[in-house]
Amino acid sequence: MSTAYYIVVDADPPPFDSAVNGQALARSALRLSAAANAQGVTPLLDFYSTSASDLADAQDLGLPADRVRSAGKERWFQADAGLRTIHELLQLPEREMQELGKGVREDLVDFARVLQLVKQSGLRWHLGIDR
Repeated sequence: MSTAYYIVVDADPPPFDSAVNGQALARSALRLSAAANAQGVTPLLDFYSTSASDLADAQDLGLPADRVRSAGKERWFQADAGLRTIHELLQLPEREMQELGKGVREDLVDFARVLQLVKQSGLRWHLGIDR
């Protein structure tokens, strides 16, 4: 099974389908972070959070130690912050998008769709990582 990024919505269950594939985003994590930094927006990994009960799983994902230490207190983000990042990444030239990897554009479009629903519902979100 592959590692995948997904959207955690601050509602259980969310009032909409929040399913995304997210595997291409996880495979391209370092390149996506570099592209986001170059575009002047928050990298997707900066939206990562987890509950204290899921902290042990985060350590197994190979996340940087500083992210794991700060992960014990679940943080939530406004959808607009994530949408800003996604929209900027979607504006990358096609050549750069292809360099990020197969499926990245599709995953970004899916994330934008779900984050728009999060925004419309007045909810918050954070990035989750499934392995």
